[in-house]
Parts: sequence; structure tokens; C-alpha cells
Amino acid sequence: MQTRLIHGFTQTRASWRGVVEATGGGRVVAIDFERANSFEATIERLAATSNRSIWCGYSMGGRFALALAVAHPELVEHLILVSASPGLRTQAERAQRRAADELLAQRALHDGPSAFIEAWLAQPMFATIPANAPGIIERSAISSEQIASDLRVLGTGSMPSLWPSLAALPMPVTIVTADLDQKFTAIGDEMGALIVNAHRHRLPGGHAIPLEQPERLAAIIQDVHSAAAKKADDTI
Repeated sequence: MQTRLIHGFTQTRASWRGVVEATGGGRVVAIDFERANSFEATIERLAATSNRSIWCGYSMGGRFALALAVAHPELVEHLILVSASPGLRTQAERAQRRAADELLAQRALHDGPSAFIEAWLAQPMFATIPANAPGIIERSAISSEQIASDLRVLGTGSMPSLWPSLAALPMPVTIVTADLDQKFTAIGDEMGALIVNAHRHRLPGGHAIPLEQPERLAAIIQDVHSAAAKKADDTI
């Protein structure tokens, strides 16, 4: 069973390098997903190029992995959500987020990718990312047009609320957050209370767990692999 890793906003698959190395590679593969002209179409494009796997998504990638699990549960053996959310509950909240993301998109187009990413990473939620974290250099190759498109098409305001779908998820779901990231810790706790087969992990550090805690996250992924392998053996 393979684990597919989906990266977050302004990242590439290189951001998972520390996690992949800590697992020993092989069954754990970081992907660069192919964008489409809507959130839903991006999920369908992801589904069309995938087979049944363990899916692990960080932040924006966690929203993709969750949406994939809702739309195509047959493709998801186990879902790992890292610093992720099911979206915003109301249309008003989504409209407000789209407006805020449009301002960010315009800033990215005006300032260029390097200045935008520098300002993005200067937020308090990313203050604990190590200076030598993997994938930082690769981020410099992301265009301002891609950043703007991701904000407009793939942002939290452009996706449907997945909160109503959580209780019906048929697969086990591992939820991972970090203690300094109070917002997503609260979201993770709420998701854990709604998902029938939820497994909750709280790590030290901040929002960017794959960059800050690659070994700890790799250990969680390996535990999920072991559980999936045991399940397969039990069904033979």
C-alpha cells in the first residue's frame, strides 16, 4: 500500500523531503498535483490519476485529501490530515475569504513570487519553521500567476464545506495538529469528535508540521502503514 503526500500552499513536493527520508521512502511518495479551473475539477483530476492509497495532506493539501475521500472513498484506504480543515461552514464566510484571497492574489501579481512568499512565511503561524527546512528553495520557482490562481481557485473560500460529510467517512482518519497552532488544533479536535473512526495526534511546534516535525510525522505514517498491512493480512 502506497502513501501519497499532498503539499500545502506555495509549496512543492520537495517540502515533504524530510518526511520521505524519515520513512525510508519506497511506499511514501510526495506528489505535485495538477491544477484545474475549479476546486472540484482539481479533485476529479487527482482522482483520475490515482489508485487506492493512504492519503496524507498538509494544510491546503489536507483539504484536497479530505475532498478526495468524500468524493471517492474507494480511493482512500486511510486518510491523514495534517494541520487541515474541512473548509468554512457558511456562504458568508466563504465570500469573505474569497475577497481576502483576491487581495492576496493581486499582491502576488504586483510584488512577485519571492516577495509574496517571504511575506507569507513571516506570519506568526510559520515562525517556528527551521531556516534549513526542505522545499524552501524550490518555492522560488513558483510563479506569481500560479500563486494567484491557487488563491482564487483552490482557496478555502472556493471549496464547499465538508463539515457535513465528516460523520459519513468510511475509512479511518488520522488527525495531526501542533500545540502552538491553536486555530487548527481546535479544528482538529472538532473534526475528531465528528469522525467515527478518528485517531488524534497533537505534536509540539507550529502549523508547518512536515517542515518542523518530519520524524514525528513519519512515525505516524509508518504506524498507519502497519495498521493497513495488518488489516490486509486479516482479510486474506
